[in-house]
Amino acid sequence: MYNYYFKIKKNELEFEFSTDNLEIFNEKSSYYLEKIFEQKEENIKKIPYEEKNDIKTQFSQVSFEKKLEEAMENPKTNVIEKQFETDAFKTFYFEKNPQSNLKRFILCAFYLQTIENLKSFTLKQINNKIYPITNFPIDHPILEEAMACGYIKLDEDESINSPKHYILTQEGIDYYENELKV
Repeated sequence: MYNYYFKIKKNELEFEFSTDNLEIFNEKSSYYLEKIFEQKEENIKKIPYEEKNDIKTQFSQVSFEKKLEEAMENPKTNVIEKQFETDAFKTFYFEKNPQSNLKRFILCAFYLQTIENLKSFTLKQINNKIYPITNFPIDHPILEEAMACGYIKLDEDESINSPKHYILTQEGIDYYENELKV
């Protein structure tokens, strides 16, 4: 992040400048402010004589420091805080707070199948949800344990060439409701 920054916008043209060097910042910002005032001076030449004197008086009183002070006192930019989307699965996960890998696996399978309405899920889809939270992947021994307990089964409707898809069984749903329901 830079210490000094300015942005000049005229119609559809925009110029931004940032630096850590105060001397360069003052030099460049003064240069661009002078150019802006020169352009305004040229526009003043087109104005009738009476109005010119008033405008010239205003411009002669303007200095970079004064403009900077005014800008700091009356900023014309709107600061908008970035809104982060809440991760629904993360919220769901921490509400249940599963304590074992099998419970994490069943929780995620239940979420994918009932909340995201997936007909079936892959181990990769499970890990895409779980790993960012736990930094620990669900691996095949956990999957095999869930299958051995009857909590999930292989989806037989999927093609042979695609990754293996699994379905949460009624036993898996019962396990979720009994062990993880808060």
